[in-house]
Amino acid sequence: EKMSIAKLGKYIGEKNPTSKLSDTQRKEIWDLFLTGKYTHKQIAYIYNVARTTITWILSESKWKILSINSN
Repeated sequence: EKMSIAKLGKYIGEKNPTSKLSDTQRKEIWDLFLTGKYTHKQIAYIYNVARTTITWILSESKWKILSINSN
């Protein structure tokens, strides 16, 4: 059975059962990146995710629902 778009919205970010990263980790990723000391590849290694995952987070393409400045 296909889910409606409205139902899919409930599973964005850490609410998605397949998510590897929490909202807190996402914020930490931003903090690391903004220091200018880490590449996407280095951050990906730290969090044991693909470099493209870090790129998605930093480009907001997968995490639009969350604010960079949250908490």
